[in-house]
Amino acid sequence: MDITIQLRGVDDVIRRLQSVPDGARWAMHHAIKDALATGKTEMTRAIRDRYNVPYGWVQGSIGTPKVTGLNGRLDIKGTRVPLYLFPHRDIFPYGVAIQEVKDALPINLLHAFVPKGWGPKGKIYQREAAGAPRMPIHWIMGLSVPEMAGEIAHIKPRVEQAMEFGHPGKKDGYYNRIEHYINQFLSTRYTRNSSDPPTSGVLANLQKAGLTYESLKNYPG
Repeated sequence: MDITIQLRGVDDVIRRLQSVPDGARWAMHHAIKDALATGKTEMTRAIRDRYNVPYGWVQGSIGTPKVTGLNGRLDIKGTRVPLYLFPHRDIFPYGVAIQEVKDALPINLLHAFVPKGWGPKGKIYQREAAGAPRMPIHWIMGLSVPEMAGEIAHIKPRVEQAMEFGHPGKKDGYYNRIEHYINQFLSTRYTRNSSDPPTSGVLANLQKAGLTYESLKNYPG
């Protein structure tokens, strides 16, 4: 599943940071990483707003933001969510109703049941048809988090919007973060003609962590 944002204004970033060695590359690097973190948070919220999936299951499926060059990656992995983790109830005469999507009608699974008195408690199973033998039975699963995250109508566009433009009143999203880092880099007054290290901003914070400016050129972030 691919979620993409447009990095418009790259030439403008390069122009504004031309006096800062490697400034444009590092500003965009950090802005992309921040945008991915915003995307992870927004994806969790969007999925939880639409689906009755447990928070921990969603968090465990979305990886840590990674940036290589100007390419960002947020891995979303995981198996299908067991249906017993969604709200469910027995229906007459034989079946189980599952509320997987919050604002939709329940899914009615005929010939499904929750074992009582035997087997793993809480899991939802289904026989093949009415009058079928007791065995075999199948453990029923729902959607996976990657499938939820890739939903075109509700989830994906919301995440892309947040990653690119952020939220009203907040300084998140790529364009807000790139502006933040441009100002941070320029506030250091660390130009090609400067022999003094920066005392504030992004470079100073990285150097406080034990990095020299020369090592920043190869720092993976």
